[in-house]
Amino acid sequence: MKLVFQAIISSLILHFVFLGGILLFGIIQTRNHLPDIAASYENVTMLQSETAFGMVISPVYIFLSFTAAAVISGLFIFLLNKKQMLFSKS
Repeated sequence: MKLVFQAIISSLILHFVFLGGILLFGIIQTRNHLPDIAASYENVTMLQSETAFGMVISPVYIFLSFTAAAVISGLFIFLLNKKQMLFSKS
């Protein structure tokens, strides 16, 4: 049970770090963006009247991603614990 709990926690941490990295990257790109106003007036095109932000991700994808990360983390933790037990006996 301890291994399952550790795998779930490591999967949560992994997902939070990944999403935080994406968010930080977007913030840095937004702050460093310098639009070229003079060039934008040379190329005048009709703009869309509606704008959509973001995208919709299927909940199945999120569940599979979390489960896969938990399984991989669980295997990694199990192998580390097994390796430590082998070296501690020597």
